[in-house]
Amino acid sequence: MDGQDLSQSSERTLENYRLLKVGVIFQLFNLIPSMTAFGILELPMMVRGVPEDDRRARVEKLLAMVGLSKCHCRLTMARL
Repeated sequence: MDGQDLSQSSERTLENYRLLKVGVIFQLFNLIPSMTAFGILELPMMVRGVPEDDRRARVEKLLAMVGLSKCHCRLTMARL
């Protein structure tokens, strides 16, 4: 994967690889109804330790790419 042979990697190396390189695409039934679209996108970046300003800028850019305004991205998934 991505030029790396992961077949002999330790569990820790695999965890780091998944954290840094593998994204998750949620389908509607897997979304957390009480979280906002903003929060769902921000969560993995928080786990990675991305600084808050960088996280927020990236999330806003991603949401704009799919046409979700700042107003809509603050609604919970249940209301969106």
